[in-house]
Amino acid sequence: MMEKFPYEKAEQEEVPCGFCGSRDLEVLAEAGQDGLPLRTVICRVCGLVFINPRMTREWYARYYQEEYRTNTIGNIQKKPPDFDKLFVSMTKHGEELAEFIQPYLKVAGLVAEVGSSLGGILAGIKNKLNREVVGIEPSQPEVDYANRQGVKSICSLIETLEEKFSQPPKFGAVICSQSLNHFLEPKLFFVWAHKHLLAGGLLVLEVMNFRHQLKKAGRFRNAVKIDHVQMFTPEVLKNFVEAAGFDILYFDVDETKSQQQLNAINRVLPKVHITCVARKTSRPPFENFAVVPNYQRVRRTLNKLKIYLYYLFAVRLPRLDKKSRSE
Repeated sequence: MMEKFPYEKAEQEEVPCGFCGSRDLEVLAEAGQDGLPLRTVICRVCGLVFINPRMTREWYARYYQEEYRTNTIGNIQKKPPDFDKLFVSMTKHGEELAEFIQPYLKVAGLVAEVGSSLGGILAGIKNKLNREVVGIEPSQPEVDYANRQGVKSICSLIETLEEKFSQPPKFGAVICSQSLNHFLEPKLFFVWAHKHLLAGGLLVLEVMNFRHQLKKAGRFRNAVKIDHVQMFTPEVLKNFVEAAGFDILYFDVDETKSQQQLNAINRVLPKVHITCVARKTSRPPFENFAVVPNYQRVRRTLNKLKIYLYYLFAVRLPRLDKKSRSE
């Protein structure tokens, strides 16, 4: 259990699907990490997986201020993380990301990151692309750190972001790296990004693939996290991005790679991600969009027995074999 945050006292709310709005939901699991009673559901229309019920926006804001970093990336003793070390790692990833998106980046303008943490990714992008950057992050300590590093950052949840700008700027690119899972209302993020991107601007997403994460974890209780309110699979994310008024230029999934290919990947992010680069179009977000009925397809791949067997033969047994060989 978490040592500081009073989850058992938090206000909860029942919500519809954050993509298609359906309330036709199937319960997949009732427990998550840290022994928390996190109910995981899947939408029977579009296939989005999410926590329901969940904490209210006010309680999530409190969680990010009080517990988030220590609980998610602190060490086993739950000590506060080393911001300086993390910043260096994030900066390296930002430089890698900058080189990757540069061929797609055809318009001028600021580069924004929503869920910018300590500002390291933006620092790397600024170093490589020589562009002005701005970060949006809900954790005040991380915003303060980023600003001290020279990365302009604003403390805000995505749900209250609009009010933070008296004259909202236009961006050449909006980046969301490892943050989309955290948004209570992901549609708000996509609408905001579409509105504030310049014509032809880029949307860059790095999103944890829940199915791949679940395969690596073996069980829902080992994979479902309090802060990952939304749990995307590639099928649903692709539909979401296109429905939001973007054309996909690049879409890559670690899950489809062999172990040899995964071992060859040299990057900071865990190798359970989806990478998407998309360009803003003139299509209004979520107007007359087609919901792809991904429920049956996604549901079949989340079968508990299949997931555990994959974990056993692809993760657990090879790990034990490697350990025995090293002894």
